[in-house]
This record gives sequence, structure tokens and C-alpha cells, in this order.
Amino acid sequence: MNTKGLLKANADRTVAYAKPAYRAAQHVFAVFDDSLKRIADFPFISTAAQPLAAYAFRKDGTKAQAVALWFRGAAPADSNATTGVDFVFPRGAFDEPVYADLRTGRVFAIPRAAWSREGGA
Repeated sequence: MNTKGLLKANADRTVAYAKPAYRAAQHVFAVFDDSLKRIADFPFISTAAQPLAAYAFRKDGTKAQAVALWFRGAAPADSNATTGVDFVFPRGAFDEPVYADLRTGRVFAIPRAAWSREGGA
């Protein structure tokens, strides 16, 4: 039996359960739909000790932005450990930034004391 995929199958080919990646895929597809357009060359500065990937998007007809960030230096792991990192987005346009965990679907407010705006950054 091929064990890849988003659903765990029983030997009789019935579905045992949805794998965690199934819910993560639902969350990704709900956020990153065709109303978001990529912002090319979106600069960022980070305190991360590991290499990061960052891609920014703008919602059609608005100034609302979303930035997808992940550590790109290692293969994905099963760990749910978090790593605190500071960012500067020189062309960021965020009024009330939040952190969305696309794996779990949880959205966390970023406390006002934890972010600031300086000029256009």
C-alpha cells in the first residue's frame, strides 16, 4: 500500500483518519487563494540564526498584506518547537499583524508592544 497522501487508509481501503497535513493543506488553501497576488522582491531583515524564506502577497484591491515565512535550511521535521525571531519588513503595510499557524489553523494576535512601525518599515 502506498502510504503517501493526506488520508490514512485502512487495509480495506476505507479512511482511518485525516493526517495532520490534510488540515494544514485546508488552511493553506483557505488563506492563499486567487485573491492574493505575490509582491515581487519583498525585502526583509531577520535575526534568525537559520536561513529563512519569505514571500509576500497583497490582497486584490487592498493594501492588506500576508507574508509566508519558513526556515529553509533543513528538511521538515515532526517537531512542533517554536523559535522566536525578529523581523523588519521595509515595505510592510500592517495595521494589526497576526501570526497564523497554518499547520493547526490557529491565529494569534501579536501584542502591540511586540511590533512597531518606523517610517515605511
